[in-house]
Amino acid sequence: MDEPAQVTRHHYESAAQTPPTMEAVTTISVDLDDLAKKAVDLLMQRLEHGYDNYPPQRLTAKYQLVVRESTSRQ
Repeated sequence: MDEPAQVTRHHYESAAQTPPTMEAVTTISVDLDDLAKKAVDLLMQRLEHGYDNYPPQRLTAKYQLVVRESTSRQ
């Protein structure tokens, strides 16, 4: 039976630096500048147009999948 692959959504430098007995973890690296800009833009639009006049939206920040040993197939 195959072992499950491990992915985390928080990209951190230590994910690539693991002890020899562990695999480096695959992460999703979110562009925090893009995320912050989108959040501030949404907030400003709600403040300018009123909360009731500006419905919630679902946006996706830029991201990158950083593949490491935890998801590679040997």
